[in-house]
Amino acid sequence: MPHTQHSPFSPDFRADGQTIYFESLQDGIDSIMSVPFAGGEPSQIVSGKIRVWAISPDGKRLAYATERTGKAIVFVLNLDGSGSESELEIDPDTFLSWSPDGKSVEFNTQSDESKNVWRKSLAGGNAFPVTNFKNGRIHRFAWSKDAKTLTVIRQFPSYDATLLTFEPRNDSTLKP
Repeated sequence: MPHTQHSPFSPDFRADGQTIYFESLQDGIDSIMSVPFAGGEPSQIVSGKIRVWAISPDGKRLAYATERTGKAIVFVLNLDGSGSESELEIDPDTFLSWSPDGKSVEFNTQSDESKNVWRKSLAGGNAFPVTNFKNGRIHRFAWSKDAKTLTVIRQFPSYDATLLTFEPRNDSTLKP
């Protein structure tokens, strides 16, 4: 990453490999920044009390959760500055990601004794669970490139990695 005065952490590449995104904490304020891979000055994309964030698979959008009135709200914006920012009424716990097709955001959230992965379509509708563990907590997760296998880092009672294989269905839901 090019040298910057912005205390960068949590780097992520844009899909085309030409831009690096990172989180920055300066003067107590979180920001999501971008910088060309070849070098240059970082640009601020968004700032605030950012909890988690993710770049879409096609590299065109940013989803981020920011705290407002004690609860996180997820916003999605186009990285080229076009359109308006959209708001999703979900409260991710510790992780936010995109579905492999880029049409939904995924997040982990606590319910009862477990923390599972949930999916919320950008087109609307209710969020639905992708995983359905009855106990334990999912902390991080990632899809395989073919979108058939979900790897989760799960705590029950100790940490382990679990591979879940899914068959996509015609109705856009998942079948384990």
